Amino acid sequence: MARARNIKPGFFQNENLVEYPFEVRLLFIGLWTLADKKGRLEDRPKKIKMGVFPADDVNVENGLVLLKADKFIDRYEVDGVKYIQISNWEKHQSPHHTEKDSVIPPLSNSGEPVKPQKQDGGNPPDSLIHRFTDSPIQKTVASTRASTDPQSPIPGGAASARMRQAGLADANPSHPKLLALLAAGITLDELWQAASEAVQKKKGFAYALALAEGRRRDATTAPLPSKGESKQAQLEARNAAVAAAWVPPEMRGVAS
Repeated sequence: MARARNIKPGFFQNENLVEYPFEVRLLFIGLWTLADKKGRLEDRPKKIKMGVFPADDVNVENGLVLLKADKFIDRYEVDGVKYIQISNWEKHQSPHHTEKDSVIPPLSNSGEPVKPQKQDGGNPPDSLIHRFTDSPIQKTVASTRASTDPQSPIPGGAASARMRQAGLADANPSHPKLLALLAAGITLDELWQAASEAVQKKKGFAYALALAEGRRRDATTAPLPSKGESKQAQLEARNAAVAAAWVPPEMRGVAS
């Protein structure tokens, strides 16, 4: 059964969506109306076509592939039945309180489908929180990983999600410079700080990457503390020296 849903003006300026053919953008909106209260629906392209494009020659399967590639949706399977989860559902939609609860198994934080669990006093279990939400749990896990496992490159999706949490809506998980910075060991906190500053200055994703890259480059020239200090103290001193000496790109070369 189709349902009434919200559509925000920002949908039409999304830098990933605007590159899609118009029928893929319309398909994405159509999925919202077919999804249940939790943003889930059966992954049945023919049925979806009848619900969104009953009189048009549109390849729904190709559209779903594109939407999944840019993480606008997830496609998964439970007990041989295929489903779709629309990303960031609760962030953008406000289903009516009388709408029936979802009967479709959700995804866990790891992206694996899970069986529905018993209610816990009205609070959903952590495993039902979709991995693309702005959950404080996700922020803590991501931050811990960045600080305790610097040798393991952070996925582009996690990095771009962290930058979006800072308000940078155009963060691109597959951007070459972002991937290069991640391979070089940049942390999620560094990216978040660069994204926050870019948002404050009304700049975009490219500016945030240049900012992060410049700070890491400047860090290589910062003086190292004495050997007697702990690694944490050395890191804090190094960061303080870089912050004190750093000048925004647009101000470099300008006489004081």
